[in-house]
This record gives sequence, structure tokens and C-alpha cells, in this order.
Amino acid sequence: MGAELGSPQIIADIDQAVAALTGLRKVAVSLHGEPRLPSSSEELPGTNSNNSLNSLTVSELSKKYRDDKSFLERRFNTRGHYLTVIKQIETEIGPRKIADLTVEDIQALYDGWVATRGASMAHGMIGIFRIMIYFGANTLRDPHCERVSVILHRMRFSQPKSTAEKLTSAQADAIRTAARKLNRPSIALAQALQSDLDLSQIDVIGTWVPDTEPGDSDIHYAGNKWLYGLRWEGIDDKFVLRHVTSKQGVEVVIDLQSSERVVEELRLAQGGDGPLQRDKFPATGPVVWCESTDLPWTPAEFRRYWRKAATIAGVPSTVKNGASRGSTSSDKEDGRADVRH
Repeated sequence: MGAELGSPQIIADIDQAVAALTGLRKVAVSLHGEPRLPSSSEELPGTNSNNSLNSLTVSELSKKYRDDKSFLERRFNTRGHYLTVIKQIETEIGPRKIADLTVEDIQALYDGWVATRGASMAHGMIGIFRIMIYFGANTLRDPHCERVSVILHRMRFSQPKSTAEKLTSAQADAIRTAARKLNRPSIALAQALQSDLDLSQIDVIGTWVPDTEPGDSDIHYAGNKWLYGLRWEGIDDKFVLRHVTSKQGVEVVIDLQSSERVVEELRLAQGGDGPLQRDKFPATGPVVWCESTDLPWTPAEFRRYWRKAATIAGVPSTVKNGASRGSTSSDKEDGRADVRH
């Protein structure tokens, strides 16, 4: 019949064919009955179960990820950050089906984040979106997530340049002096530890998490416990510190007396200019305490007082506490390098 489409007679021929097929169907139904229609949960004959009708939405994928141990086993503060970003992603594209996402969609999404939130935030958001998609591909074995994961793997998102300025040696000393004027010698000691010994803020002062989180602690307050910070029992009689880092979980061994700044702060704490004496300090407990609460600092309160000291010291607001880590450990001329092994 297809060969005869150029002739008007084809219409009559098609009508005859349809009538003949209708007659044959009636005979078949009389012999076998009407076929059962598939339920909504069954596949139609000849269809592929991996069509977009069966695709997860971004919100559905998000919920599965948030309920999985790969998310639940992340640290409390990390989960909080992830949840904030995931909620933003859900607000913007939650109803979208994974099967419908294209490279153009993802690029437009990223470009929109850059325009509204800045390059740094956009880069972080696309990174967490990757994690969700890779979870769907690797853990759920979802074919649509597998397809989008390949797209994301091939896409390139420019790494934003850091605008944070490095803390100078002079600025670190000025902050220590200002902190002591504020009656916060703990911040002066923390500054020396961060600057000279290449330790992160969380490794120096620790952090507070709910009591329900993993990890043992002997310090509790208001349903929270303190973890990860430096402890006096990790410092031996020669002032050699052994500490398991909070992020990598590896032990570092640091000679505290190799840092002139740390020694200066410890001498002030023990009340004299002579050699450091271990018995002048606590045997156990956190090394850095908040003077006003007699408890370890909360990160937010520490940063607030650190900024006060930095402002008094004339340090510009573009220099953050995060820039303190190892900021003076390259000072080869004064022997402050190579103290961490």
C-alpha cells in the first residue's frame, strides 16, 4: 500500500484493509476474549522500563541519598552544610526528572548559580550535585543517574580563584598581642599553633556536636560534646605533641618547642620566662579553653573574638582565620619550619 500512496485509490484500499482487520479481531475476541490491560505498575508490551516515566526526580534522589549511610556517616557539620546546599538544589530543580536532564540543562543551572550566588558557591553546589548523581549511579544503579554521571564527568567547571589573603608573620604576632589585650590568651595560643605548626582551626580548638553523634568525649554541655581538639594528654614531658588530625585521621608528631611563638605563649601561661615545665600545665583536657565559659570554644564564638583581635591588630577583613594555617611555617630564616613530622 505504501507504494500506492500517489494514487487516490489508496484511501479506499486502506478502508477495505481496516474493515477486514476489524472483522478478524472480532473472530479472535470470540475465541480468546478481550486482552487484560496492564496496571500502572506493569510495563506495556515492547516498552523499556528505563523510560522517563520511571525516572527519579531530583528530590526523590535527594531523599534516597540523605537516608543512605554514605550521607549519614559524614560528620555533623559536613551534613549540615550538605543539607543547606541540597535544599537549595531541591528548591530550584527538585521536580525535574533525572532522565530529562541534558548537558545544556546542567550548564544553565551552573551558570545561574554563578550569577546569583557567585562562582565559589556555584562550584560547591555543583560538587554536591555530582555526589548525589554518583550515588544514584553507583549505589542505586539507576540508569538515568549513570547517564547524567557521564555527562558531569565530561563537563568542566572552572575552579574559582581564592580571594583569601595569606596571613603574614607580622599579622600573626599582632593578633596574638591584641588577643592578650582582650584577655583572651587562649586565642593568642591558638594563633601561634595554627600559624607555626600547620594545624587547622578544628584541630586546635575542636568543635561541638550533638551527644548522639559518633565519637567519645569526656566534655559535655547542653546535649553536646566536644571532639577533635588538642588535648594535654597528647603532650609529653618534652612538649612533643601527638595528635590524630580531624580530617585525615592520621597521627602527627610535633615538637612544640620548635616554635618560638608557641613557646612564648606557653611561657606566659606558666607565669615565667624560664624553661617550659610540663607539670605547670594540666595533665589532661583541652589545650585551648574559652576564658569566659571555662569550656572549649565554639567555632563561631572563636571566630568572632579572633576577628575582634584581628581588627584591633589592623588586619584587613579579607584575611580570614582559615588563612592562619601554616602561614608562618615557611619562615626558614627564624627556624620555624619543619616542626611537623
